[in-house]
Amino acid sequence: RLLPGDSLEGALSREEGENVGTYAITLGTLDNPNYAISLVPANFLIEKREITISGITAETREYDGTTNATIDINTLDPVFSNVPAGESFYMSVYSATYADPDAGENKSATPGPHYIWVTDGYDINNYEFVFAPITGTVTPRPITITANNVSKTYGEADPNLIYGVTEGQMVYSDSFTGEPSR
Repeated sequence: RLLPGDSLEGALSREEGENVGTYAITLGTLDNPNYAISLVPANFLIEKREITISGITAETREYDGTTNATIDINTLDPVFSNVPAGESFYMSVYSATYADPDAGENKSATPGPHYIWVTDGYDINNYEFVFAPITGTVTPRPITITANNVSKTYGEADPNLIYGVTEGQMVYSDSFTGEPSR
């Protein structure tokens, strides 16, 4: 403890460095010639800055039974939020994956392999990139079915109504549910 009226002059310092990491806090210029000052070790931590990437949409496509989503690199115009002054980012991403293969609008997708570049002189490891939802639309696959003509004699039970796919094609193991009825 300092005696009444005494004070320390100067300031603590830290190891040099501006990138993400742990830097030791040092005595710096803190001094008073009447005291033998020792410092209990402490650290100065620089954490990653979170950058949110938004504005990415997947191309609309027809249902094909897969979870694939394509991103058109020619129209890719991502928005980076929380960017420090003087820095800018660039990226490329070509694909994403839907959670399920079903048709639907505004389906959420997870980005596939992507590359992000930062302005020269800055370290990409100083950032944590978080994607806002990538959305896209999977339209229903058009198919046409044609019912077969059937007949019966009055008083008999109805025969089974049957049909066939005459335009388009079902994918993978997809099948119809239910039965034709009158």
